[in-house]
Formats: sequence, C-alpha cells, structure tokens
Amino acid sequence: MKNVNLFIVKRITENMELSDEAFTVWCGLRNIMEKDETEYFMNYNRLACTIFNRAPNRRELDAIKTGFNELLNKEYIKIVYSCNKTDHIIDLSKLYFNGDEYFANITSDEMHKIMNIKGQYDKYKMLRYFCCQIGSFNRSDDMYKYKGKIGGMSMEHFEKLIPINKSTVIVFNKVLMENELLFVIRHKDFFQGFTYDGNSTIREIPNTYSRWDDRSLAIEFAENIHGYKYHIKDKNKRTDVANKNRSLGQKLNNYIYNHVEYDDATISEMREYAEKKNTRLKEKYEDEVSKGYHPEEPVYIDMTVFGAVG
Repeated sequence: MKNVNLFIVKRITENMELSDEAFTVWCGLRNIMEKDETEYFMNYNRLACTIFNRAPNRRELDAIKTGFNELLNKEYIKIVYSCNKTDHIIDLSKLYFNGDEYFANITSDEMHKIMNIKGQYDKYKMLRYFCCQIGSFNRSDDMYKYKGKIGGMSMEHFEKLIPINKSTVIVFNKVLMENELLFVIRHKDFFQGFTYDGNSTIREIPNTYSRWDDRSLAIEFAENIHGYKYHIKDKNKRTDVANKNRSLGQKLNNYIYNHVEYDDATISEMREYAEKKNTRLKEKYEDEVSKGYHPEEPVYIDMTVFGAVG
C-alpha cells in the first residue's frame, strides 16, 4: 500500500465530542480518498485494513464499527445505498477540506506504524495525540528552516484540545520515541511567567518536539533557542535502563512460566521490577478513571511467586 498524506483537519482532531475511534476511522477514510471522487465502496474489513494495513482482530473490528457508526450518526458521512448488511456505497464529500483550514499532515505509514505498536496502549488515542502534536508544530515564517518541523507546546495544552491527560502524554511521548515516530527533548530549566490575574509564577520550559527524522533540527533548535545541550550520553543511560528492564521482564516470564531458577540477587531485582511495574499500572489506571475514562483493568504481575524469597 502506497504512503499517502492524510491531511487531517484540526476541527476534527480537536473535536472533543468525537471519540478517538471515530477520529481513527476518519483517518482511515482519508487514506482511501481520491481527488474528485466522493462515493466509495466500503465495508468494515476494508476500512480496518486501510487503518491497520493488515487484517484486524475482533476487538479492533468492533472499534472500527463503533467509530464508523459514530461518523454516520453525526452525519460526517452517509450511506448512498447498501448492497447488503455489511457492504455499502458511502458519500465522503464532507471529508474534503478547503484551503483555509488548518490541518496536520500525517502519513498513512505513520498511522500504520502507530496502530501496530506492540503493547497494551490505546492506539486510537495515541494516533490522535500524534496528529495533534504534528498539527501544533510552529508554521510561522520567522521559524525559517524550522517552519513546520518543530513544536513546543506544553502538555497542558494538549489536555485542552483532545481527551487526554498529562500522564498519558508522558507515556505516549516515550512510546512514540521508542518507535522512532516522535522526537522529544525534555528541558530541565524554568522561566518566570505570569498567570491570567497577573501573579508571577515559575514554569518549566515546555518540551521541544519534532518528527523522529527531523531530530537533528530539534537538537539544533533547542540549543539555539534555549541554550540546551542534548546529551547523547544521558540518552544512552536511559536506554541502558530500558534494556535492563526488558531483560528483567524476560527473566520474570521465564521464572513464572518456565520455572527457570535464578540466584537470590536476580530474584530480588525481579521482585523490585514487578513491584514498580504494578505500581505504575495501578497509578495509570486510577488516573484514567479519575478523568472519567473507562480503561481496561490492568493485568498485574502476581507477587505471590516471590513468596518464598527473603
């Protein structure tokens, strides 16, 4: 399947009344659209394949059905006529946009990569966040060579635009970096700002963002604008920690399911890893619930396997 520029308009990305599943379906429909064509043959499986670039599983197909029906009920799309219960000719004329609208130019390859990321993440929300992030890149003429390549909005900014919270943004930033889609520089400096009522406040300098392929520009921009040096050495330290955790996770699986024996020191490390992971899962779940979302109950690591370890 060829790589396509999707041109997702911000009025859809930032529509709080539109679910993440409906947003994802919008992206999938944009992927099949051709110039000067408004009517298309569509069924759920074809639509899902344009989004995942593969056959969907049952849960994914149900999500696509939900998103499609939401767009239908809200009259963003309409069925011209139905061939049977699953095959339809649909009118996508409302998915076109005029030249005056702001949009995020993500690609079908980026969509496919996000929707196939390994792990129990909300890929529909992650796709929407990535699109919102790309759409926030500064396109002012005075950005010169950085125009449309660099972003620097705060995490709180995204909470106001789409249904997401700060902790999820942090997780998504990490995952999108690991999968070489987004590049993020976290600044550790602060500046003095002012609240709306004129009171002085100390704020952290927002992250610097770019696409992964533009990371050299982001590093250069951060150094020129903020005087910030991006230290590869520090990044390598973080990578070492990630590799260590990955190794402990693999050992833990062998310990639990394959009954592989380890020395007491390694078991102690696995116990600490398991405790921290369970805590992170619980905190993320409770935070999502407190925000009014309905996440799936996390699958915690069974700590009783360490019962005999001192």
